[in-house]
Amino acid sequence: MRGLLRVLKWGTLTVTGFFAAVLVCIVVFVWVDPPASSLMLFRTLQGRHVVAPRPLALKLIPGYARSGIIYLEDHNFRTHFGIVWGAIVEAWDANQRLGYEAYGGSTITQQLARTLFLIPEKNWVRKGAEALIAVLLEAVLSKDRILELYLNNIEWGPGVFGIEAGSRYQFGTGVRNLSKEQLARLLAIITSPVKYSVKTYSRNPGMSARYKALMGKP
Repeated sequence: MRGLLRVLKWGTLTVTGFFAAVLVCIVVFVWVDPPASSLMLFRTLQGRHVVAPRPLALKLIPGYARSGIIYLEDHNFRTHFGIVWGAIVEAWDANQRLGYEAYGGSTITQQLARTLFLIPEKNWVRKGAEALIAVLLEAVLSKDRILELYLNNIEWGPGVFGIEAGSRYQFGTGVRNLSKEQLARLLAIITSPVKYSVKTYSRNPGMSARYKALMGKP
């Protein structure tokens, strides 16, 4: 019994320490761009060459990319507080029907939490941590800063992070030089940027649908 209590004590301290460290990092990210992310470290451990982000201020990222990512990933981004419980419940129901975890129901803020602080392992423990970190992000950072960090840090190719580095990797030029059609392809691939590229996205029905949705968007 004493051993179990000791394990629980150290487990509680570890979890508390982790979230305390996350909170400190989030406060720093109000002013400073992350030097690295957990996903970057994870890709490095996988043996991949990692291309670090080239951070851009939000106003320098094309408006079509900013609005397009919200349109595709999180319609309610401007109004929620990091979590949309209905989306999580819908994802849970869909996964139960399929028999495996195909959907996550994550908001942009949750995806940022996962990119910066967690690893891409699909389980409900990670989902809970992701949700709590998302709430911390929303409590400390503005919506614009969350969107800026998201666009500058998510993966846009095998080990390629951020929209500017992703644009240069996929098209050979900076994101501000891309046409709307090129931006639509770039945004379409973020659901699986390791397996697909702007040249092969049409092989994936989901990515093709994302591309078509963006091209039909005003």
